[in-house]
Amino acid sequence: MAIQEKDSGLWIDAVSQRSMIDIRKGKEYYHRAEEKLLHAFEISQHTAQRNMIAKAAYSLSLLYGRMNMGREAVIFAKLNIDNQDNTKVLYRGYLLLGDAYYKTAQYDSALIYLNKALYSKDHFTKAGAYMRLADIAQKQGKLEKALEMERKYSSHMDSAQQKQQSSEIIATEKNMLIQSKQSEYKANLNQFYYYTITGAVIFLTLFLVIWRRYRKEILHFKQKEIEQDKKIGELLQQKDEQIASLQKEIALHNYSQAEKQNLKEELHILKTERQALLNESYEHSEVYVKMKRIIQAYKKTDKSSEHFSEEDWKQLIAETDMRWNNITLRLATRYPLSQNEIHLCCLYLTDIPTSHFRYIMECSRDAIYKKTKKNIGAKDRMF
Repeated sequence: MAIQEKDSGLWIDAVSQRSMIDIRKGKEYYHRAEEKLLHAFEISQHTAQRNMIAKAAYSLSLLYGRMNMGREAVIFAKLNIDNQDNTKVLYRGYLLLGDAYYKTAQYDSALIYLNKALYSKDHFTKAGAYMRLADIAQKQGKLEKALEMERKYSSHMDSAQQKQQSSEIIATEKNMLIQSKQSEYKANLNQFYYYTITGAVIFLTLFLVIWRRYRKEILHFKQKEIEQDKKIGELLQQKDEQIASLQKEIALHNYSQAEKQNLKEELHILKTERQALLNESYEHSEVYVKMKRIIQAYKKTDKSSEHFSEEDWKQLIAETDMRWNNITLRLATRYPLSQNEIHLCCLYLTDIPTSHFRYIMECSRDAIYKKTKKNIGAKDRMF
């Protein structure tokens, strides 16, 4: 789409996202990510758009930090700050530069920018800064200060996590949707009885046999769904308790660097397992299944008898916030987005191809593209 529309900004965003995917795949993909990002950075310099240069430089600094190329990480982190016009995102740039200086053992410079990052209102940015300040204090032998920074890191991580919607709210919304479907089903069934009561006895008997079998299958399916939701909910609660316990242990005890690293790796594994459970819950949700049905209907007949209701959008937003750390709340507080634009952002975070968004939102492909150009910058900055 970016190439067809000759949109350099959108193209750089797309390349940056593809590079982030390569980075997450592991070290063997770092050089491929570097090649893409350097090309994107070169294009951004030709556009002379400061925000495009800032985005490409930020991604390159992040990559070089992962590759332990501290000098290059510092250079591109500075370029990101020099070309950053958005003051809200600037604090994230300070954290990036402070981290780059830390990795090159330039602790005095690192302290300057990490302390600047602490003025951010974002708990995750503050938590990242406090984590690095704790590392520096420990390397300098200031164990009491390191422990204080660890406590503040844990406190801001807890504050960020408290904003996430609880699994009980999601479960309640699912149950309400199930009850609504059951009520609708019973109402239609009663009406059907009214029109068929005068029918032949044989037809009525056959209908009752079929209906009982269908009802049994529906109840069996609903029971399995409820049991699965309950099991996933219990596992999520268990993971949350394990994560909270491990974070508290890291913050309260004066472990060695090696022990602390082992605990942090264990914490990362727990968070990864928790995210996998959230993804599994989402893939079994009613709203996800409905989206798939609507898309399949459009593919077959270019129309669908089902439509996305206001309640469906509410459930999709709730599912998205659960999986992506309250991203719709953060978007709503930072950017003047309409409800439709929030809905579009939620669709971007699914596995549904962009070309299928128009089936869910019931609008043209051109309308989707126009909304895309407005929203993609905000979405990118949230990550």
